[in-house]
Amino acid sequence: MLTDAFLLDKEEKKRLGLEIPFNSVPAIKIGKLATSKKHKKYHYGSFYYGCA
Repeated sequence: MLTDAFLLDKEEKKRLGLEIPFNSVPAIKIGKLATSKKHKKYHYGSFYYGCA
């Protein structure tokens, strides 16, 4: 897991209805995610959509 932040300008905060005194909102990202080889057929974490 990684920490990050979304930067917001005045127009974005107004459009989203955010009345906060900050110019950024904290966020958490998931980095690399590993799966067991027995679940490989499910294509977790890939862009595979079953199209040939």
